[in-house]
Amino acid sequence: MTFPRPSDAQRQQLVTDALAPFAGSADYSELRTLTDRLFDMALNPDQLLHDDVDNPPIHHTTVLAHMMEIAKGLSDRGKFDWKQVKQAAAIAILHDICPVARVTKEMIDKAPEKDRPALQKKRKESVPVHMSEGAKMARAKLVELNRQMPAFSADDIDAICDIIAIHDAPKLNIKMPRDNLMAIAFREADRLWMVTPAGVRSDLVRKPKKDPFVDPDDPDAQLAQVKHSIERFKEERTIYDKNVDGPFQDDQTFFRTEEGFSIYRRYLSEWGLSIS
Repeated sequence: MTFPRPSDAQRQQLVTDALAPFAGSADYSELRTLTDRLFDMALNPDQLLHDDVDNPPIHHTTVLAHMMEIAKGLSDRGKFDWKQVKQAAAIAILHDICPVARVTKEMIDKAPEKDRPALQKKRKESVPVHMSEGAKMARAKLVELNRQMPAFSADDIDAICDIIAIHDAPKLNIKMPRDNLMAIAFREADRLWMVTPAGVRSDLVRKPKKDPFVDPDDPDAQLAQVKHSIERFKEERTIYDKNVDGPFQDDQTFFRTEEGFSIYRRYLSEWGLSIS
C-alpha cells in the first residue's frame, strides 16, 4: 500500500503552497528557484516511490510548509533573516536525503524480548548514519546547486549541513541546544509531520508486520495513531530541563517556538482534540 507519486504539476502546487508565507517577498523568485532545483536534484523518484520504507514524497513538501510557516513568524519577529529563510528551505528538502533502516520504538516494544537488544542496537546505529551521511550528501547537492546559481555561501552550506547532522538527535536522547534556533525550529517542523493526515496514514502503513491488519484509512485507527504521536512528543520533552532548555510553549511537549506550537494546536483541532 503506497502513496501515489505526485505528478510534476502536483508537486509544483505543493511547493507553491509551502512557500506561500513568503509569496509577497521581493526575494520570492530566488527562494522558489532554489527550492525547485533542490527538489529536482536531491529527491530520487524511485527511492521515494514507496512509503513502506521511507517517508512518502509528500513528507518533504509538508515539512517544507511547516518550516516556512515557522520561518515567516521568526522573520517577522526579527529572529530570522533572509539568509536563514533560504537555509530553512534547504534543510527541509534535504534532511532525509540519506535512506535509513526504519526501526521504530513501537517495533522494539512489540518485538519478542529476545529480539529487542538487536533491534535497539540497529536503531541506535542507523540514526547517526542517517544524519552524518545525509549531511555529506546534502553538502554535495548544495555545491552542485551553487554551480547553477549562487544560492549559498560556504558558511551557509556549513550551517545547513550542521542541522541535518543533528536533526534526529533527540531519538538518541540528545537535546536540541537552546541557542540553536534553526535546529529547534526544524525539529518542530519535521515532527509535526506525525500529526498530519498523510503522516498518520504513513505510520499506520508501516505498522509492524506481525500486528493485526490496520486499515490506514480507518478514522478510529488514525485518531489512535495521533494520540500515540502526542505521547511521543511528551516523551521527547522528558530529555529537557524546563529551567535550562526552555522556555517551552506548554508543560508537556517539546515545542519552543510560538509558530510550531500554533501549527500543532491547529492539527489537534482538526483531529477534534485539544491541548490537555
